[in-house]
Amino acid sequence: MVMNFQLALSAFEPSIQGLQNLIQLSLDVSSSSPARFLFCSSISTALGTPSPARIPEAPIEDLEQVSLIGYAQSKLVSERIVQAAVAESGANATILRIGQVVGDTKWGVWNDNEALPLIIRSAMTMDILPQLDMACSWLPVDTFSASVLQIAGLATGAVSLTNELHKTSPRLVYNIVSPRTFSWNSSLLPALSSACLSFRPVSPEIWMHQLRLFSSIQSKSGDSDITVNEAASDPTQNPAVKLVEFFEENFLTDGEEGEGGTGVVFETEEAEKMASALREAPLVVESGLLGKMVGVWLEKWKVRV
Repeated sequence: MVMNFQLALSAFEPSIQGLQNLIQLSLDVSSSSPARFLFCSSISTALGTPSPARIPEAPIEDLEQVSLIGYAQSKLVSERIVQAAVAESGANATILRIGQVVGDTKWGVWNDNEALPLIIRSAMTMDILPQLDMACSWLPVDTFSASVLQIAGLATGAVSLTNELHKTSPRLVYNIVSPRTFSWNSSLLPALSSACLSFRPVSPEIWMHQLRLFSSIQSKSGDSDITVNEAASDPTQNPAVKLVEFFEENFLTDGEEGEGGTGVVFETEEAEKMASALREAPLVVESGLLGKMVGVWLEKWKVRV
């Protein structure tokens, strides 16, 4: 199933109500202090920030900083709710602003229905990939989960939040983003090629033009006069054709990419202090993790093509 990136903010109202219920539950526990509550937010709450910019581990003050998609807006609304619960009701809550989470370090399994894998998969049928002037901050899912447990004080190697709370109030926001970035153009594309993915690097404009072309053709597939790469226009083989508007509006606008890698940098110093897993996050390309992920994808995709 491909995630629906076009949902409006209103579609997330049930989830936001659920957040409010959980916060209330944390306040209602029978103990001398509120239960610890950690909310998983997203760096998309600040991806509308004009670059270059550094995003601190602090509340987002300007609503204009949020990405335009409903998912991102729902996360910012939720951050504000958590912030208010801490300030007004004494909730013991923390916001974890999460960046791009990718495959695990052991097996390299990453959901291929996410936006980035869909772009990479398009090479299988379109034979091209966009050159993006961006840095990738990718965090393996097992590194991410270990980091969250450490920040929560529930894992070996964690700084005890219980001890921290005796000294000061808990920190409101942590940015959970890999501190080790790599270039899409100079690192990722060559690594994809080395992993036996065949493609030609092109400008984002050319890639978008081709994607639009194949997207428009899929609705005319019954026209006998059309002679095109049928696989590239088939959403079952090239699901990226179903997300043209999303890529245009939120992913490839002016060559930018939506994970904070184009001059919008998320500070992680405080999170790294609390989580050795984040501090020691692996290098995705050099460690061979990217090769593992591509290997898993190719085995799956070649069955479908």
